Amino acid sequence: MHKYIEEFSLNALPALYQMSVDGWITRYAEGYTQRSNSVSPIYSGDEICIEEKILACERFYARAGLDPIFKITPFIQPANLDEVLEKRGYETADLSCVQTLSLDHIKGSHLEHVKVAAEISDEWMDVYARFTHLPAEYVTVKRKMLSLPVLNKAFIILYQAAEPVACVMGVMEREWLGIYDLVTHPEHRGKGYAEQLVLSLLQWGKHQGAKHSYLQVLKGNGPAIRLYDKLGYREIYAYWYRVKRGVSGSFTL
Repeated sequence: MHKYIEEFSLNALPALYQMSVDGWITRYAEGYTQRSNSVSPIYSGDEICIEEKILACERFYARAGLDPIFKITPFIQPANLDEVLEKRGYETADLSCVQTLSLDHIKGSHLEHVKVAAEISDEWMDVYARFTHLPAEYVTVKRKMLSLPVLNKAFIILYQAAEPVACVMGVMEREWLGIYDLVTHPEHRGKGYAEQLVLSLLQWGKHQGAKHSYLQVLKGNGPAIRLYDKLGYREIYAYWYRVKRGVSGSFTL
């Protein structure tokens, strides 16, 4: 099941282009986020030796002007890939984890001033970009990624006094709801808005048939970890990235 969640996360935020290298999924999205511009080596092809596969991926990102990045999960193929990359000079970055929650007994939300949309809107994109200080060149990229009409999505904005104060996105696949892009305006943090916004999204997911929820969070993000722990999320596995510095970097979020 855990490997399926890894697949869900790849599907929820599709890259603009991806290529298979003997089972490794090599993704590209014009440098926006590591997860969409990295190799997910979760399938084994066994037709090409590991060194040749790494070189093929490095050439792929070199042509795109990006540093080569590999996402390291418990499902990597082969199992010693992390050690091989370390010996090739790849650095560890962004230790993170995947957490899950059963939706059997979730609390209701008392929010009234929320807007839920099935498709990304100019308003949602503007709120997210302003709250995260997303560079203008990546706004178009992100919108392309989230506009693909493949999976059931919810884009939610929370308002106070008619002003947006937080936003979040949910993506449904099978009976799983993924939580993405949760952000609260800096002036409104610590007021419980994020918790209520997530509860609203979980209720939406439950009405759509979701039985479980998952999310990805940086291990160093203390406020987010505390929020998800309060909601009942529990870690099921950790992951990190291996990056070979030297080309132009990608925007991390």
